[in-house]
Amino acid sequence: ANTIFEYPIQLEAGDVVTISAQDVSFSLDPFLWIKNLDGDILAQNDDQTTAGWMLYVLDSQIYQLTIPETGEYTIAIRDFLGRAGRIRLTVVEG
Repeated sequence: ANTIFEYPIQLEAGDVVTISAQDVSFSLDPFLWIKNLDGDILAQNDDQTTAGWMLYVLDSQIYQLTIPETGEYTIAIRDFLGRAGRIRLTVVEG
């Protein structure tokens, strides 16, 4: 509860990624963002709107983000209300 989960990931300039945070405990509202090495937020999402068939309306998704420069990025996730549970993080290139 009340924890931010951070996941470092190495990405290349020009990569296009879709990042999803799916609540697998059916009790959360994941909030998702990605930061560059300087800590600047590049993109964020609370409730996805892409109508992905595997995601619920409260799940989060950053859809087809183009990475501006090569380096280590940090994906961060927390529950909107600070609750504890399980979230599946997925990063897909393309």
